[in-house]
Amino acid sequence: MEFPRLARMEGINMEELIKKDKILREKEAANFLGFSYSFLKALRMRGGIRHLRINKAVRYNVTDLQAFLQQRYVEAEKS
Repeated sequence: MEFPRLARMEGINMEELIKKDKILREKEAANFLGFSYSFLKALRMRGGIRHLRINKAVRYNVTDLQAFLQQRYVEAEKS
């Protein structure tokens, strides 16, 4: 799975992120998913996405973000 937006913006090798089970800050996670920061924050506040809270800091595991995307795939309908 390619995530060119984050890789292009921050020079990050996506394969390495996934292999290392990296933890991302909220803005990094939004870029990873292709969402705006405010959309991701609203999604988190509604309980729509798994996240870590360490004191006031919010973090996202790359594996959890991938699972979030995988759960939302819609199969093509046969016509």
